[in-house]
Amino acid sequence: MTENFLVPRRNWTVTVLSVVVAVFYVAQGDELRCKRPSPAPDGKPIGEIKESYAVNERVKYKCDYSDNTRIRYCTPGGKWSPMGTVCTDCPDSFTLNKNSGKCYHFPKLKKTFVDAEKYCATEKSVLAIPENEAENAYIASFIRYNIFIGVTDREREGRWKKITGQPVSYTKWHRGEPNNAGRGGEDCVEIGGNGVWNDRHCARDKLYFVCQQPKVKLRHCLDFWDKCEELFDANPTLCTKDVGFAEQNCRFTCGYCLPPDQRAKCGVATPGAEGGDAKILTQGESMEFSCGEGMVALSGDQVRGCTASGHLSGAPLECTKDCPQDWVIRMDNKHCYKLYEVRRNYSAAAADCASMSGTLTTVKDKEEQEFVNSLKGSVDTIWVGLTDSITEGTFRWTDGTRASYTNWAAGEPNDLTSAGEHCVQMLENGKWADKNCVSDISKYMCKVDVEEFGDYNWFWSALRGGVSTLEGIFG
Repeated sequence: MTENFLVPRRNWTVTVLSVVVAVFYVAQGDELRCKRPSPAPDGKPIGEIKESYAVNERVKYKCDYSDNTRIRYCTPGGKWSPMGTVCTDCPDSFTLNKNSGKCYHFPKLKKTFVDAEKYCATEKSVLAIPENEAENAYIASFIRYNIFIGVTDREREGRWKKITGQPVSYTKWHRGEPNNAGRGGEDCVEIGGNGVWNDRHCARDKLYFVCQQPKVKLRHCLDFWDKCEELFDANPTLCTKDVGFAEQNCRFTCGYCLPPDQRAKCGVATPGAEGGDAKILTQGESMEFSCGEGMVALSGDQVRGCTASGHLSGAPLECTKDCPQDWVIRMDNKHCYKLYEVRRNYSAAAADCASMSGTLTTVKDKEEQEFVNSLKGSVDTIWVGLTDSITEGTFRWTDGTRASYTNWAAGEPNDLTSAGEHCVQMLENGKWADKNCVSDISKYMCKVDVEEFGDYNWFWSALRGGVSTLEGIFG
C-alpha cells in the first residue's frame, strides 16, 4: 500500500518547473500586451476593439474615405507595428499605373463579358479600357492569357464604344479583326499578351478580365514618421528606389501628395561659373555629383536630394587633384604615396623622392603606420624619412619635426655598427629599426603633397547623370 502513495521525484520537478514557466510566461504576456490601438490620421480601427492585445494579434484599419484597409500587429515589446497612412492611391487588390493614374485589378477568374462587368462593378470599377498604346502595353504586360477589356459594339454592329458610352479613339485590332465570326456574332473584345485585339462572343465565351478605376485623390499630405527627412538625408534615393515604402510613409518629404506648385524647390548651382544657370530640383528628387576628370573626392556626398525644407541633403563634395597613375592618395592628409622596389641607400632614395618634390614617407601616427604598412605589403624592408643624424638618439622626420609616434622593433634603435646607424627602415612586420645610411640598401616609399603634382585646383562638384526623376509619380 505504501508504494501506491509514492510520487516519483522526477514528476515533482517537472510539475514545479511547469508552474514556474507558466507563471513566467503569464507575467511576460501581461507585460508585453499592446494597448488599445489609436486612430490613424486618415483611418480608424474596425471590428471589435479590445483594451489590450497579445503579441502577434492584429487589428484592421479602414480608410476614412475609401474602402482601403491596412493591418497592424502587436509586436514583441508591447508596441504596434509601424503602419503609415491607411489610405493609398489604389484599393488593396489593385496596382497603380503611375503613368496613366489608373488602378488595375487582374482577378484570377474566368467569366463571360456580362458577368465580368458585374464583378468589376462590385469593386466600384469597370472593365479596363486602354486609351493609348502605353496603356494597352501596360495591361498586356501583366497577362498570360487572353482577357476581356471594356470595349463593345453591342448597341450597333461595327460601332465600337467604351462600356462607359464614349466612342473609342484607340484600337489595336489583329489583322482581319474584328470579323464578327460565329453564331450570334462577336460584340465584345479580348486582348492577348502580344497586345492585339480580337472580337469575342459576350455571353458564351468565358475569359479572364481586368478591372480599372481612377486612383484615389488622397486628402492627407503627411509623413507618418517624423524621421522621414532624416531617412532621406541618409539615403537620397529613398523616393525613387524605395517607392513603395516612400509613398506609404514619407509622402510629404518625397512630394508624392503635393501639387507641383506646392512642392519644395532646391537650386543647384552650375559648377565653375558664377551667376550661371542653375538646376532646379523638386522635393524628393535627387542629383548625383562627381569631381572633375583627374580629381578625387575628399569628403561630401555623391548623391544629394531635395528635402521637404527646400535644402539639399548631405554635404557638397570637396575635391582635390588626384594622384598620378601608380600613386595612391591618402584622403585625410592629401598626400600621394608610391613604393619603389629598387634597392638604394638612404641618401640615394631620399634624393629620388626629392626630385619629385617629395620626401621619403613619414609615419607620424598609428593610422599612417597602418596605411604605409598596407601599401608596403610583403616587401621586406623600406626606408622611411626618419634620422638622428643631427643629434644622436633624437630622431626627426625629414620636415624637421621630432618623432612623437614610434614603432620600434624589440631592442631598437641600437646604433649597432661602428659607423653608426642614423637612418630608419620599416621591417617586413611593420616594426622599425635603425640602419647605416650609406652601406645599407633597401627599397623605399616616397610621399608627395598632391599640390606638387602640377596645378592644384579645388573643384567642389560636377554633375554626373543628372536628376533622378519621379516620372509619373505625380500623375
